Amino acid sequence: MDNATYTCPTNSIPLNPPSSTVINVRPTPPPPKDHLLWSICNTLYMNFCCLGFLALIYSVKTRDQNVLGNVKAAHLYSHKAKWYNILASGWNVIIPLLIIVLIVTGIVHLSNVKGSYDFFGSNHYGIAGYYAMQALKQDMIGMSYTNTSPLVVPTRARDCTLGTNPISVAAPANDGDSFVLDMATSAVALGKVELHHRSGDTIPEGWGCDSHGKLSTDPGKVLSGGGLLPIGGCEATGGYKGYGLGMMVEVFCGILAGSQYSKHIRTWKVTDRVANLGQCFVAINPENFTPGFKDRMSDLLTLHRDLEPAEPGTPVMVPGDPERINIKRCKELGGLSYHINVINHMVGATVNPKAALIQSSTHVHGHILDLYICKGRELSDLVLQDLTISDHFLIIAKINFPSFDQPKQTKEMTYHTKSLLDPVVFNECLASSPLVNVVPSNVDDAVALYNLTLTNTINHIAPLKARIIKIICSAPWSNDELRALKTTGRKLECQWKRSGLVVHKEMWKKHLLDYRLALNSAGSNYYSSIITEGQGNPRVLCGAVTSVLDCDNFASKL
Repeated sequence: MDNATYTCPTNSIPLNPPSSTVINVRPTPPPPKDHLLWSICNTLYMNFCCLGFLALIYSVKTRDQNVLGNVKAAHLYSHKAKWYNILASGWNVIIPLLIIVLIVTGIVHLSNVKGSYDFFGSNHYGIAGYYAMQALKQDMIGMSYTNTSPLVVPTRARDCTLGTNPISVAAPANDGDSFVLDMATSAVALGKVELHHRSGDTIPEGWGCDSHGKLSTDPGKVLSGGGLLPIGGCEATGGYKGYGLGMMVEVFCGILAGSQYSKHIRTWKVTDRVANLGQCFVAINPENFTPGFKDRMSDLLTLHRDLEPAEPGTPVMVPGDPERINIKRCKELGGLSYHINVINHMVGATVNPKAALIQSSTHVHGHILDLYICKGRELSDLVLQDLTISDHFLIIAKINFPSFDQPKQTKEMTYHTKSLLDPVVFNECLASSPLVNVVPSNVDDAVALYNLTLTNTINHIAPLKARIIKIICSAPWSNDELRALKTTGRKLECQWKRSGLVVHKEMWKKHLLDYRLALNSAGSNYYSSIITEGQGNPRVLCGAVTSVLDCDNFASKL
């Protein structure tokens, strides 16, 4: 270390005293928010007009600029991401609320609506009361009308120009009770006239008229050239009122609906063109008129039911009561009750076995067999079911077929016993035949001599035998697969009979079961194909049904 002493000159200027410098360091501002999580939520939820997706893009750009240290650009992208998220969140809340408001408004509107609707281009729509009663489920008044094929003769006329044109009105009451009116504007439905005709009974006067427009109690005259009368019967008994009601239905269902009307509608049971009927449906919410409708309706029904009857044992009823009583009786009986003549007509037990055969399509969109039962077949477990949506009944019954044998043809077969044809003996007999020494004059004689020599020699060694065999005709659904299964079954049977083993017997029994299943399936497929190919062609369908039901001739047609 240097120990020298240093001195400062006396004339030197003294140094300033030391001073301090203060530096104020401000804290670093946080980077702009990228709102990434907010953007992801808006993108996944609804993403209305891609606002959430745009917000996500700017959120990602904000994060990138923060990494690069470009604060100014990051602020710009963060601002855009924020506002796009605000817009997206607003729409995500507004749209569900708007949908909820529309649904609630629609429900409230539908619950308060009262209106009517007309339809055209229709066919038979079944029971008018069925549609009117649908409104009862919503505690509303329901109305249903339809025009039909001309079956009613107007007052003072002789030609049918109006249909039965039913009217139905249903109104709710308390405790499930209701007023249900379902009636035709004719004096009676055509079906009741047909039932009297089949039963051999006369009809009450005022139901129908003959071809001259005169009142008639003969159902045959009403059905052949005559017609039904409006409600009220003739003019003297108020038939013109029913006539007016029938025309009123034509106004709503024919004229207003734009469908066919009056005699322009196709006639009954003609199916060569569309009926183009019109229907009118009305639903009214009674709460829009006056409160307490159901209470007042119940009081009205009770008032009339409690009236003193004119005849003891026949209480006063309101519309809908007879149908309810009939439904209860049918449930107790377990079915519908019919006159014996009606049953005989349905089972076809008449002089004409084809009386129940439908010769043409009964529905517009394809053929449906309403009824076909062959003559002379015994029925059991007969059940009649009301389909509700149609005036046709579904008839289910078991048909008892007599047993019959499949036809068998006989044929004589000739043969030689193969085991008797010994080659050595055959050569000896052939050499000793006198025909060997005969020299033919031409080729034809040589061929004939050769055949005769062989035939005589074979007949001498193995005499010709004859056997009668039975030939079973193949069913129309027989195919190569069934024949192969049958051949395999015979081989398995022979194998079992030769060996006597239980395993071979079980193999044969299992194969026999498979063959029967295949045989049943082939038969079902055969008739199914006939029905499918003959759809819309009643003669093909009826021919197929006849082949099955006509046991006397079925076997000969296999």
